[in-house]
Amino acid sequence: MNTELNINKFENKELRNQILELTNEASSKDLSKWALMSIKHAYNSCGIDYEPIPYVIEGFLVLDLYLRGMASLSDIRREAFQMEKYTRQINGDAEKLIALSQGASCAVGTPVIIGKSLACSDYCIKAIWFDTSKNEEAIKRERLYQIQILKAIIKRN
Repeated sequence: MNTELNINKFENKELRNQILELTNEASSKDLSKWALMSIKHAYNSCGIDYEPIPYVIEGFLVLDLYLRGMASLSDIRREAFQMEKYTRQINGDAEKLIALSQGASCAVGTPVIIGKSLACSDYCIKAIWFDTSKNEEAIKRERLYQIQILKAIIKRN
């Protein structure tokens, strides 16, 4: 899995390393669940309702269907590519929206490439960074949330 940092400027490396260790213990389905929960939380933290965004809600639906055994990897792959296409159409000045959209497409693509779960968590951090006017404490809280959720998912299985 590619573990290179996307967000060196403002990352809490210690917390990210904890996440990296946890991701090595998790299954593909665990990581998919975690990525989905993380990106939904990031949208909410940024005050953006993702439900009216058709390509995001459709992607989340397909991922949920996959997690319940009702969609295939090819369905996931197709949906993730569609989401990436829409992300490229977002105005380049909307950094927070781009980060959230990239995170959403990574979450949906996690069953195909498990490294996308870590990329999703990084995009969540990037979105929070832009939303909070570069507040390092907000970044720390988000990473702690991500760790807590991943630990809970791993423990359940």
